[in-house]
Amino acid sequence: MIDYFKDLAKSFIGRGNLRCYILNYSPPVIVCYEYDFLRSKDQIIKTLPKDRVSYVLFMLGWHRQTKERIDDLVKDIHSFQAENEAVEYVCMANSEDENRKIQNAGLKSFFCHQNAFLDTSKYKIVPDTKKSFDAIYVARITPFKRHELARKIESLKIVGVHSERETQHYNKIRAILPQAEYTESVPSSKIYKVINEARCGLCLSKEEGAMFVSAEYLLCGLGIVNTPNIGGRDELFSDEYVVTVQDDEDAVAEGVQEIIRRDLDPYLIRKKTIEIMNSHRERLKNFIQEKCDQAGAGYDYSAHWQDIFTHKLGIRVTVPIFSRQRKRILNKNTRL
Repeated sequence: MIDYFKDLAKSFIGRGNLRCYILNYSPPVIVCYEYDFLRSKDQIIKTLPKDRVSYVLFMLGWHRQTKERIDDLVKDIHSFQAENEAVEYVCMANSEDENRKIQNAGLKSFFCHQNAFLDTSKYKIVPDTKKSFDAIYVARITPFKRHELARKIESLKIVGVHSERETQHYNKIRAILPQAEYTESVPSSKIYKVINEARCGLCLSKEEGAMFVSAEYLLCGLGIVNTPNIGGRDELFSDEYVVTVQDDEDAVAEGVQEIIRRDLDPYLIRKKTIEIMNSHRERLKNFIQEKCDQAGAGYDYSAHWQDIFTHKLGIRVTVPIFSRQRKRILNKNTRL
């Protein structure tokens, strides 16, 4: 009953909210995932002025590194531009390769990694936690995550949900990995505790987006066993604490043992990861500062960053109801 009223309250409070976050008001700068923009395009465009330039920053939930996916992006953005020519669309690429390919297609883009906008305070190192598992894989149980590559890992924790239509695949993975301990889901406020129970994290997909959990592992002080991929997750990695192995179950298992043998310093992993994240945050702040300067706003954007920043830039997450960032969630009734 309590959960019912919580869900009801969230539904009422969030009425009319769009999956966009206002990063700046003058000039208007909003950020969202390109797929969310596509789904709510008409409502979002109505919030943007036609008499002055505004900016829509696209985070890329799935890579745009193949011709087919870049062509789709070009087609979508050209259609958006036709509806309000005063809006400038800019992609936040998750890798240098992605950035270059998007720019070569004639679109605006800059290299600014989505994982830099995790709230680092949510992912902690918990000293003296018992290491119950050699490896953990936090990933939806779906084919592209390639759980089967973990077959040879004897001590394994899997955290991930699956959709009804993929029940057959889920059952297949349970049969392939009978040694694993499974947890369907963990509240976001507690996932760091579960991650801390493992000696390393797994990143086994061949292609996806930047994979938030890859940075979550690092912020919790875990080394990573990684496979070759496109999507951008490697951009926050260092060979010092990430082992990239071939797409082979024996290689993955050996990678886990290699990470364990290295006896890595979790605080060093976290420190270096935050340093890389901060460099990407600076890129976003510099981008917006440049637009403020061009508009003659006379505004020091960095001075207000602490009042603006929220976990994942407020996209697809619950922003606390009474936080000062709550008002920055774009609503269909907003007029910028």
